Amino acid sequence: MRKLRKGERYALMRCRLARTWKRFFCARYNRSRTLFCAVICSLLDEVKLTDLSTTLHLPIVYRRAAVCRLLTIFVFSLFSNLVHAQEPRKDSGADGRLEIRQLQVGDTIPEGLWNLPLEVVNHPDGKETITLNDYRDKKLIILDFWSTWCAPCIKLIPKLESIAEEMGSDFQAVAITSEPRGKISDFLKKRALNVWTVVNDSIFKSTFPRNSIPHEIWIKENKVFAITDAAQIEEYIVAAVMAGDVAALPEKRFNSSYDRTIPLLVDGNGGTASDLLYHSVVTGYLDGIGGGGVDEVLPGRYRLRILNSSPVTMYQSVSSRVDRVFWNRNRVIVEGVDRDSLFSLSASIPDHREHYYSYELIVPMDQKAEVADIAFTELNRFFASRYGLEAAIMPQPTDCWVMKVSEENRLPFAAQGQERRVFEEGDIMHFESTDISSFARSLSSDFSRVTHPIVDETGLSEKVNLRYIKGEGGFERTREILREQGIVLVLEKRSIDMLIIKSRQRGGVR
Repeated sequence: MRKLRKGERYALMRCRLARTWKRFFCARYNRSRTLFCAVICSLLDEVKLTDLSTTLHLPIVYRRAAVCRLLTIFVFSLFSNLVHAQEPRKDSGADGRLEIRQLQVGDTIPEGLWNLPLEVVNHPDGKETITLNDYRDKKLIILDFWSTWCAPCIKLIPKLESIAEEMGSDFQAVAITSEPRGKISDFLKKRALNVWTVVNDSIFKSTFPRNSIPHEIWIKENKVFAITDAAQIEEYIVAAVMAGDVAALPEKRFNSSYDRTIPLLVDGNGGTASDLLYHSVVTGYLDGIGGGGVDEVLPGRYRLRILNSSPVTMYQSVSSRVDRVFWNRNRVIVEGVDRDSLFSLSASIPDHREHYYSYELIVPMDQKAEVADIAFTELNRFFASRYGLEAAIMPQPTDCWVMKVSEENRLPFAAQGQERRVFEEGDIMHFESTDISSFARSLSSDFSRVTHPIVDETGLSEKVNLRYIKGEGGFERTREILREQGIVLVLEKRSIDMLIIKSRQRGGVR
């Protein structure tokens, strides 16, 4: 064979370099092996072409071309494994990684999931990793998701092991946890559990999401046959599924709208308002929604709502569900607390709003009569921790203006058939054809800030025409008017229900 001339040798080098690049980009399977072979072949060709000394004595321009060709092949062979690893599969995403998607009952298990390496501990064959594909020939595979803090999960693992022994080689249970290897190894040793499990899982956790464990995935004929809780893990059920006698199992639902980091039902978290059967919540001041209270009858439920109120107003609002007289300030006793600090709060003062709250209670309709008791208990629990306050409705000996009949012949009885009217004329409140108890309640309410509670002991059942004068000095003037009409107000002690707000420590809310 004749030796190649300089120009021919250079042309041959360029041709081989081009062919090497082509082999690199066309390699489809194991690029490391393909490129390694290319390097060896090139070196062998180089040996045939010329010996080493001849190559080293080539002109520098030719030597550079040969060296560059070999370095190019070598560098790309180093990175070929990375390129091969990133080559997309049919069951992967565009970036070459395993495409993770949630699987439902009836979905086919993707190839990428079958062949995903899974880290294990305590494997009977001493394996460090397995794949789901190792058990693909089984009639039934159950993936059992568990954790060390889950007592029902721990009880289920040996139960599944026992079922596996009974079912034989056609059944495989695979325990899976996202907890780390070291923690699981220590746990199994401490509990003397001779079982193996997948550890450090993240892929299956995303593929089969759940809000609780135990969580069981039944795989049959390469598909998700069922998703259940632990209640379905019974030997007779497993046997029936394997025999084909069961077409489906009750499905354990996954609510993707549920976020355990935010309160239940807030923004539809886990459900809607219609799912509320019993509900209680206390918030701080809520800007832009106003104030006051409301009682509402919902389908099958009863709701009490109190908005943007001070502690004492909240207690009065709850008490008013028992008797509206507790709105009267003279029916509130404050013990061990600065009374002014309770009653002088105003939502119009921004600094006071930190002591304003909203409260809502929803109960089943058959508990409507218990609403006040429930609300008292819950508000006491909250305000006791916040201010050391508690409240209750209790009978208390109290100075009262007792309304009595002094001269019956002066009583202004209403005429037969007279229409009932209540109206205001200047400072005078008129009550026509009304019962005496309604008059006494209104009188007590209008003067609740300046005098004692008013108690009706007239014993009158007939309708009467009465009036009282509002405003400063109005109470004494009203006493004179009533005396002229045969009714007197006498200051005496009576045991009446009072709203008592007290503190375990002295002070107030400011």
